[in-house]
Amino acid sequence: MKHTYLPLVLFCFLSQSLLGQFGISLNSPEALQSYTLFETRFNTHLIDNCGEIVNTWENAFRIDLHPKLLPNGNLIFIKNNAVFELDWDDNVVQETRHNISDLMLDYEVIVLPNGNYLCVARRIRSSFFFTTQGYNPSLGRPEYDDAIVEIVPGTGEVVWEWTISDHIIQERNPSLANYGKIDENPQLLNLDAISTFDWEFGESFMINGMDYNADLDQIVLSVRKINEIVIIDHSTTTAEAKGSTGGRYGKGGDILYRFGNPQNYLPGVSADRILYFQHNPNWIKYGEHKGKIIIHNNGLNRPGVNFSDLYSSLEIIDPLMDENGNYELVGGFTFSPLEPNFSYNRITTGTYFYSGYTSSARVLSNGNIYITEGVNDRFLEINPEGEVVWEYTNQFGSYIFRSEKYPMDYPAFNNKTLIPNGTVEEPSSPYDCKLYTTSTAEQIPVALKMSVKVLNDKLVVDLPSNELFNLDVFDMMGRKVTTKNSIRLVDYDLSIENLNSGIYIVSVYNQKQQTTEKIFIN
Repeated sequence: MKHTYLPLVLFCFLSQSLLGQFGISLNSPEALQSYTLFETRFNTHLIDNCGEIVNTWENAFRIDLHPKLLPNGNLIFIKNNAVFELDWDDNVVQETRHNISDLMLDYEVIVLPNGNYLCVARRIRSSFFFTTQGYNPSLGRPEYDDAIVEIVPGTGEVVWEWTISDHIIQERNPSLANYGKIDENPQLLNLDAISTFDWEFGESFMINGMDYNADLDQIVLSVRKINEIVIIDHSTTTAEAKGSTGGRYGKGGDILYRFGNPQNYLPGVSADRILYFQHNPNWIKYGEHKGKIIIHNNGLNRPGVNFSDLYSSLEIIDPLMDENGNYELVGGFTFSPLEPNFSYNRITTGTYFYSGYTSSARVLSNGNIYITEGVNDRFLEINPEGEVVWEYTNQFGSYIFRSEKYPMDYPAFNNKTLIPNGTVEEPSSPYDCKLYTTSTAEQIPVALKMSVKVLNDKLVVDLPSNELFNLDVFDMMGRKVTTKNSIRLVDYDLSIENLNSGIYIVSVYNQKQQTTEKIFIN
């Protein structure tokens, strides 16, 4: 039997834009030691910080619009108007469908503390529905009535619903029930504020993302086509959610808070506007801004900026609440703050990224911020100063909606085998990437100087260290074929005479360090 040794090299690239290559281009010790989840056109991958695949779900492709990894290790997403959960091994363990003919699930699913699914949805209306609500028909005929629904897993029963058309106002037709003075009703959404700039496709207000705050029992929504985020009460009944009374905050389903474009409910000037077709508002859980809200401000059609100079930004806001839990109005008129409390962009922090569509931002457990630059299929992690500390470009994306980054201690990874097994991109990025692990004293490189040779049906491993290590050998299907625990690896011999020809992965690790090599047995 002839053996050939093939070393494992972690290829990553210097700059995708410079070299025209994909994959990892930067992994620094400042980056969160983590795994990144994203969908390609063909499946969903979980990669390590060097861009190596550690798990793949082939049944999660062409989904609506991004997957998430639950703490139990299941993958959750919306596809074909149903919520799916796949286990770690790509098996469908739950498929939940409702039976409401005009209800379409889209964009986002969140698992609530009670186990139910909270989903962004649309009620499909006739082309005349919004006209009968007072919308100007010369501007178009939207057909989608945005909604948020709570669904019971398995049965598909809708147990709670909030619909945007129950909370709109207009000044055009006094004969309609939703007629009123817009500047006297900031709790309602102006029907005439819907942008006609782009993205018609039947959309009206276009809710494109949300987050849930269990402590407040509130939902924050990105309402793209009026360039605002709004907060609503989830503690209501469905009947209360249709009106203006009831629930924990006493306002039913009316808007509790809004930010981004005060001209929608007050007289003002264009300079008052902050948001431009934003995505992914979410409450911050970590770091100096904990409790505030971060928003990916896409910057599409930002005024006073040449097309070639357009930029996106991250806005961090801290809405003020009084002792009764009501959001405060500045001067009694405008919700606070008037401007972001902090903004990451090319001007204030020198952080450049731009995506007119899709995209997201989230503060990580180490205080860094993870960004999905959707149009360019680029994933960034920046530190609190706005410096890029990790960067990856997805070769097989197409306007990726959102990706997710999870720390290594996320419960989904408990008792899971996470062995690097090649890259998504072809060829692999040439960037010389090293993994890092965190100790109380310093960042320690994970990559050790290990020599692996195949000689006379034996694997000869030489790792010059007096520490004890574990050694595992995996085939390319991720199956463990050999394991040894608590051994010293100075000229260590391991029999491989029972292994068939092929490529195998040798993983050596202890609690502080690890390294991986590939061998080829011919």
